[in-house]
Amino acid sequence: MKYYTEPSREIPVAAETEVLVVGGGPAGFGAALHAARMGRKTMLIEQYGAVGGVATTGIMSHWTGRQDGGCFEELREKARDCEAEQVINPEKLRILMLDMLVEAGVNVQLYTGFSDVIMETALRVSSQRANPAEKRS
Repeated sequence: MKYYTEPSREIPVAAETEVLVVGGGPAGFGAALHAARMGRKTMLIEQYGAVGGVATTGIMSHWTGRQDGGCFEELREKARDCEAEQVINPEKLRILMLDMLVEAGVNVQLYTGFSDVIMETALRVSSQRANPAEKRS
């Protein structure tokens, strides 16, 4: 089998964190929110300019699926815009989700991609760019 050896390089450390959440959709939002509320130094990185995934950037009109447990009930109540619990105001939700993360102490990085983890005793987030053709083991 052939191998390729990458040359050694210095990568600047952009941030250090205890919990890194990649993706600010509903699952990433909940994970980051709860980690921060449990006292963990938490960073959430999201490739787009808003958290919330399809519910916000996809301009979803109503909640679907299972709607109980976790932070969903808190989020649904705070985001409520009318009598119907199922209706979503995506702009209000986008701002609310970001506010909840910031209030909990999450370091939110929007327009941020993810390529690799270099883990020592703490997680260090580097500013290196991903090469889509590159496969890491």
